[in-house]
This record gives sequence, C-alpha cells and structure tokens, in this order.
Amino acid sequence: MRGRCLDRPHDRASRRAGGGAAGVAAGPVEHTLAVHEVVTVASGRETHPMDTRELVAQHRWCVLCIALAVAVNGSGLGVPILGPDGALYASIAKTMVQRHNYLELVAHGQDWLDKPHFPFWLTALSFRLFGFQTWAYKLPALLCLLLGAWYTYRFATQFYTRQVALWSVLILCTAEHTILSTTDVRAEPYLTGLIMAAVYYFSRAHRTNTGGPLLVGAGCTACALMTKGLVALIPIGGALAGEFVLTKQWHDLWHIRWVGVALLILVGITPELYCLYAQFDAHPDKIVFGQTGVSGIRFFFWDSQFGRFLNTGPIQGHGHPWFFLHTSFWAFLPWSGVGSVAVWTRLHTSRRRAQAGVEWYTLSGAVLTFLVLSASQFQLPHYLTILFPFWAILTAQSLAQVARPAGLRWLRIWQSSVSSLFLLLVLLLHLGYRPDPMAWWIWMLVSGLVLLLLVCGQRFRAATTHRLVVQTALAALAFNGYLNLGMAPSLFHYQAGSEAAWYSNQYYPGVPVVQLAAYRSSPLAFYLDQPLTTVEHVAETATRLPRPHLLYAPVEALRGVPGHLVHTFAYFPISRLTLPFLYYKTRPQTTQAYGLLFIP
Repeated sequence: MRGRCLDRPHDRASRRAGGGAAGVAAGPVEHTLAVHEVVTVASGRETHPMDTRELVAQHRWCVLCIALAVAVNGSGLGVPILGPDGALYASIAKTMVQRHNYLELVAHGQDWLDKPHFPFWLTALSFRLFGFQTWAYKLPALLCLLLGAWYTYRFATQFYTRQVALWSVLILCTAEHTILSTTDVRAEPYLTGLIMAAVYYFSRAHRTNTGGPLLVGAGCTACALMTKGLVALIPIGGALAGEFVLTKQWHDLWHIRWVGVALLILVGITPELYCLYAQFDAHPDKIVFGQTGVSGIRFFFWDSQFGRFLNTGPIQGHGHPWFFLHTSFWAFLPWSGVGSVAVWTRLHTSRRRAQAGVEWYTLSGAVLTFLVLSASQFQLPHYLTILFPFWAILTAQSLAQVARPAGLRWLRIWQSSVSSLFLLLVLLLHLGYRPDPMAWWIWMLVSGLVLLLLVCGQRFRAATTHRLVVQTALAALAFNGYLNLGMAPSLFHYQAGSEAAWYSNQYYPGVPVVQLAAYRSSPLAFYLDQPLTTVEHVAETATRLPRPHLLYAPVEALRGVPGHLVHTFAYFPISRLTLPFLYYKTRPQTTQAYGLLFIP
C-alpha cells in the first residue's frame, strides 16, 4: 500500500530545521504506513507486508459500515420533531413559507431574535419542495452532516492514508451525538458540514497556493456565520492559526490573502445583515426582549456571542468549566476513551516536535474551540458536535499507530467493553422502558447488525485494530437503530403538543386552536393544520376569540372553563429524560395531563 507524498510548506520548513529528511521524525503518513505495511510481532520479527486483498477487504468493510451509518442517521428522518428547540425552528420556517416572508423570523406570532437565517432558508426551501413534513425539516440538516463527513474524508486524505480517512468518517458518523443531531435537528449539523468544508478548502489553498479554494472556503465560512454567528470563526480560525503558529509559518499567518478572505466573508453575510436591519434596526419601536430600540445587527455581532460568553446579554445561562469535559465522554461514545488518549498524545507531541511533518489543523481547531466553549457562561451539550470531525481524524490516526501488543491488548479490552455496554443497553432499555410492540423488520435490522459484528470478528481476527473499529461502530449502530426505530416512536406519545395537533387535525379539521402563553407548544404550532392563537389568560377565550375553538392547556388550567374536554394527553419533557420516567412502573407518576377543551 502506497501513501501520498505531499511537499507541504511546513514539511520544507521541517527539513530545513532538522538538517534534511533524515533528521525529521516520521510524519503521520509515514508512521501510519509503517503500522499497516509491516506488522511487528511480540518476538520483534517483522512479517511480510499486508496482502493487498486483505487491505481491499478492510476498505470494503469500512465502506459497508459507513453506508450502514448513513442509513441509521437517516432513520431519524421519520421520527417526530423534538421540542422545544427543534419544533420551534420548524415552526419558524413554516411561518416563513406561509407568509411568503423570508426576511423576518417570527415565532408564535412575535418577532424572534436568536439564531441567524441560513438554516431557516434551507428548511423553508425544503418545505416549498416537499411540504410541511417531518422529514422535509430534517433532510437539509442530514445532507449538511453528510457534507461534513465527505470533507472529513477529503481533509484526512491530504495528510493520512485512505484507511485513516475511512476510519475518520466511520467514527464521525457513529458518534452518539452525531446520530442524535440528525434526530433532534438544530443548528449543529449545518455547522459541522460548513466548518469542515471551510477548513478543507483553506488548507487546500495553503498547500496549492491557489485562489479558487480560498473563494469556496470564504463562502462556506459566511454560511457558517449565518448559521450560528461569530462562534463559527473559532474552529476555522483556530485550525488555521494553530497550523501556522506551531509550524512557525509566520509569513503565511500574516499573508495579505487573509484580508481578502475577510472581505469576502463580510460580503457573504450581507444577506443576514440586511434581514436583521429590515426586521429590527429599521423598526426601533418593536418590543424585543421586553424593551424597544433593539438592534439586530448589534445582536448578531455582540449580544448573541459575547453577551452569552460573558453572561451580559439578553440570553443568559450558567456555565461550568468542567461541563463539556464530562459531556464529551458520553456525547462522543463509543470513541471517547480512545479519542481522549488521541488528543492527549497529540498535545504531548506538540511540545516535543511541533516542526515535524504533522498537520495541526485538527488539534488546534478542536482544543481552542473546546477551551472557549468551556469558558462560556452559556453551555449546551450539542455545542460539541462541531468538534467531532476534528476528534474523529485525531482518533483514527491514533488508532492507526497502535502496534505494540500491550497497546492492542488495552484497546481490545476497552473497545470490547464499550461495544458490550451498547448491546446491553438495548436489552435493559427494552425490558425497563417497555416500548410499543415493534415491527419484525426492526428486530431483523438490529439482529443483522449484531450478526455482522460477529462475522467481522471471525473475518479479521488477525487485524486487531480494524476489527475493533468495525465492531465498535456496528455496536453503536445497533443501539441507535433501536433508539430511532424502536424506542423513539413510543417516547413521542408523551410529547403532548404534537399528539394534540394530530388529534385535532383528524377529529376537528378546520376548528381553530388556542393555547396559553405560559404553556405554549412549538410541536403544536408546527404539526397543526388549523390556525393557532396564543393568549395570556384563559378569560380571553370567552371574550376575544371567535367560536367554536379548541383550547389546549394542562387539565388543571382548564377546570372551570365552560366547554367539553374532548381528549387528554400524557406529557413529559422527553428532551430531558429521567430514570423514573424511563422505568415503566414509575412512569405514570412523572407525567402531567394536558387536554383539548372544545368551546362551542
């Protein structure tokens, strides 16, 4: 197997610093090839290079697992949209299409100032093409995530072997929060694809010294800014700056080309700035965040980012320096253990030989972004997803370097334990939660993934690392396939808003629905076919609203209101699951009753 020889600028600098090629430590491509081409056994003797057919077989299994990972990620397309955030974003895009107004973001009839427009434009386009469907909302996010996987592969092949690139994609697509992000869709799948695309094109522009990749990279960066704000610059800029600083390419760090890139990015975000100006700055009399005179442009550049970081803006939280550290251990499962070792090893390496032929984009972008997020006062678990492509590449390269028997033994123990845990969780969840009876083909799918896991163990018994990577990925896919196809449909019975919408659509078509502001439901707003009105007090339903209509609220709030209670729904905030809710015997004590009251 032959690697790709790249004469990158920092390679030349490394050779000058080390007195020639002989004075430079082997870079990742050479090291990886040494691991894969020549296997050192415990006795110290070297075996013959890996058989080409064996290598092709390994690549085919990786491709098969990646295809299965795409299918499992896609299995979340049919799962109902999770509230509050995902359903809120879907309802905003739905309002865009219904009002034919793509400049303003409106939620529950009020101006909404929080996230930029780009994801809503893509979702609105999907709605225009396919209608107001659950899968139409999630499809653009899934495509952007797959775009991120593609550019993870393209980036990795610039610096590593094809095996490492395939492993990187497989690790990214089977990480726990990657799969969750395609089910509970927010901004992160869009960011993952756009950030990785920008880093790839900027690194390619640096290597080839051409302007085309710079233009594409600037466009991807602008779209990332119009997805999440200035925070998107941290992983992109951190990756580039870290590469140049650690390899002492000062001329490239301060090159005039970056001024042109900054101007292109500024031009690229002008649609966002115009929309914010038209909705907020041009109307200072609008009440936003309980006050007038709110500037949308100032919010984009300052309050939405630095205001959250310093906890001085209108949207505040309570961050903790260790929050993302312990979150990463479950969010990046089943790779968090080897991923932590990979990051620590590369950090240790950076202190000893920062000039060697190693790329530093991934480590720099991952570490800088992680530190900034950890210092922020506003923290949510899904923020970490944008780091997964970097972590996946670092993890895959670290796995490719495991050659000593002791390292292989610990890797086998750890990854086998994690795989067994995933399979055990399927059994425990099924027995403890007691979901609705599942179709036979779901059990066949989960069983088929487990069977592939066992077949892989027999097929690649000698190739320890490859076998463990594939088996771990299959165990994660079996677990998440069960969650998406078997358990999730039962969970969404407890999302009362969507259940009430489907009930009223079927049995009371054309009858308007009213909800109380204190109990407003974004799933109700998205899935409801009839007009939805939000009021502050129950008394308003008797004086201000035409009859007949349906009133949606907790059963306690409906008592004393003249009308007929047509249906009740069990409610639990399923975005924040608890053990008492998951256990079928204690679940009834954790739910709250919501109802639909028909007021003639």
